[in-house]
Amino acid sequence: MPPTSSPMNPENIVSAQVMLVAADGTRPSSKSQITSDNIQQWKPADHTVAQVSAGLRAIGFEVGKCVGNSFSITGTKQLFEASFQTELKEVAGGGLRFARGGLELETEKLPPAFKAQIASIMFTAPPAFGPGATGAME
Repeated sequence: MPPTSSPMNPENIVSAQVMLVAADGTRPSSKSQITSDNIQQWKPADHTVAQVSAGLRAIGFEVGKCVGNSFSITGTKQLFEASFQTELKEVAGGGLRFARGGLELETEKLPPAFKAQIASIMFTAPPAFGPGATGAME
């Protein structure tokens, strides 16, 4: 059964990870195994980090430092929805989903200026433990 969702205050602060393409243009996928041994080959070009960070800041996001091949962006729910032409839903047990129910923004929703440089924008799944967790630890 899919997780239930509920409306969210448009002023709530939201954070997501932005994964960039590698300097050679390779796009990481869900099958890519990025480790400490190969992270150098997945690192984005410095100019890509600078361009995408500046562009997202100009839209209104707070942008974190690039670590490996990704950085965080933070903004209001309203800013995410307007910038990425999507709807965000809170999920029972914590966490967020994009309109189609996934943790990753659909690639067609990426702003055209960033499509060549951003591999994905995603939410991190909430842990299966702690307050509000849906999984039981025994």
